[in-house]
Amino acid sequence: MPTAPSSPQILDSNFQRLSDHLIVHFRAVDYDGKPIPGEPEIIGPIEMDAAHEMGFNWQSSFEQTGPESKAPAITAMLQAGALTPLTNSIANAALSVATASGSAGVRSLFNSVGTELKGITTDLKDLRGSTGITKINSTQIFSGSAPSKISCRLLFRAWSDPVKEVEAPLRKLMEWATPQYLSPNPVLAQLVVGNKVTKKGIVGYLLPSTAPLLVSFRYGQHYFQKMVIESISEPLTSPRDKNGHYTECSVGLTLATLKSPERKDIAPYFRQATWSPQA
Repeated sequence: MPTAPSSPQILDSNFQRLSDHLIVHFRAVDYDGKPIPGEPEIIGPIEMDAAHEMGFNWQSSFEQTGPESKAPAITAMLQAGALTPLTNSIANAALSVATASGSAGVRSLFNSVGTELKGITTDLKDLRGSTGITKINSTQIFSGSAPSKISCRLLFRAWSDPVKEVEAPLRKLMEWATPQYLSPNPVLAQLVVGNKVTKKGIVGYLLPSTAPLLVSFRYGQHYFQKMVIESISEPLTSPRDKNGHYTECSVGLTLATLKSPERKDIAPYFRQATWSPQA
């Protein structure tokens, strides 16, 4: 008969009777979201002010298509009514020349110009307060979304063993957050020496290192199957015992989903998740 899958090792502190809905569960997973055999489960309560943030990029791409962008100075003067005194002064000057002139042709010309400018002045007054912005200009278009993020602080505290209850889960989170392997040689040296990574074939020459592990995140009814750890902060001044080990540590974490979410991804966030047994 096949051997039953074993349960993962648990790294946590003693939280007494704290509700499981207030405790976060982490597992290291592969790119299919399946728990990685041999990696433990980390459990810890989240302190206050944890947040799940989703960002969406909407842009008003047509804002610069109006007359304001083509002739900003003129449209600004029209909207403010700054051209009205100018055209009115020129019209009055033309009419004055027409009145004072002794030539019928000159009177007719300047009278026509003055009358026309008076009409333009009236039109310019009507343009005060007008703008070229329309609903089409201000319509936003969707231009993408970023992976959703979670920022939180995990609390680990020791009741009997600081190394096991505080430092072990902290160390494991750091191991998951850092690259699994960084090649000591540059890509060019890999090609020259031929020191490729096992199972990567010829691509191993160009991609000799290995990225950090992905993690699953479960808290209350929220379940994120594949996330990356973007940052982790360790407060070095946390309380310590006589041997220098942490007795309590509030660890700051910033996580992000591997991909930008779409509509069908939202429902699983609010579904109670159970961990799949290890293979």
